[in-house]
Amino acid sequence: MACVSTKASFVLLCSIILIVTYGTLLPAVFSTQIVYWKVAESHNTTHRVTDNCGNSTSSAVDHLVAKEVSKWTLKFDMTIYIPGSIAGIIVTSWGDRVGRKNALTVPVLAIALSNACMAASIYFNWPIKSLFLYNFVAGLGGYYTTMLMQGYAYVSDITPSDFR
Repeated sequence: MACVSTKASFVLLCSIILIVTYGTLLPAVFSTQIVYWKVAESHNTTHRVTDNCGNSTSSAVDHLVAKEVSKWTLKFDMTIYIPGSIAGIIVTSWGDRVGRKNALTVPVLAIALSNACMAASIYFNWPIKSLFLYNFVAGLGGYYTTMLMQGYAYVSDITPSDFR
């Protein structure tokens, strides 16, 4: 009976990790698109820069937009990964003391809250700088890396030694 419970826990945990992974990685794509849209809008250029055959019809303004978006993306990545690295160390060591399930909720809740921040930014048409909030909140919870570390550690803890 304990093995059935363990298998059910394993399937449930894998399902949760899959859903949270989807909820983590998809907003990153949305964030990039939002930045492109807002930067292009600030330069009054929102036209397509490639045709269906891939022939570039880009102009100097399009290159300027791409360069500016690249700078914003670097800043956003630093905003998420610096606090995420520090939080990852803290949450992982905390998980060793209080249990993996408890520590696994920290990045999941932070990711959910950060996605809500990004949704509000889109809905209310806030400026680009509001996306710093989205990234910082996700980083405070340790982001995706901490979720994976805690998830794999939990799976390792509940898996019988015969199956490892």
